[in-house]
Amino acid sequence: MPNDVLSVVKVEREQFLEALDAVWIIAEEDETKMVRMLVGEMLELKANVSGVGKANRLIDILDRHGEEFVTAFNCKYVLEAVKSIITNEITITFTGKLSPIVFRGTDDERNYRIVLPYRTEV
Repeated sequence: MPNDVLSVVKVEREQFLEALDAVWIIAEEDETKMVRMLVGEMLELKANVSGVGKANRLIDILDRHGEEFVTAFNCKYVLEAVKSIITNEITITFTGKLSPIVFRGTDDERNYRIVLPYRTEV
């Protein structure tokens, strides 16, 4: 588990899943399946595949501690991770651009999934 936490964001699981599903429609057409996640006042998911199109979804943040951040990941892996966590809210822990992203259920600290980010210029 990563130790140096830069930011923790809490979102509603269903809203996050709906946004992931929406951007997945575009991202699945790309070899990398890449989606960018931008966290500021809101959480934004973006997919952009040349010749296919763009997708962009905004999600309300319930709580955020730490700094704003931008990261990119394989959308398929995050979809599978979040679907397997059965809870009303998800916390997303950002530990750095090249460090794992931790998705955790808010009702059980032991219920978490780790996804490695893409190394990009985001």
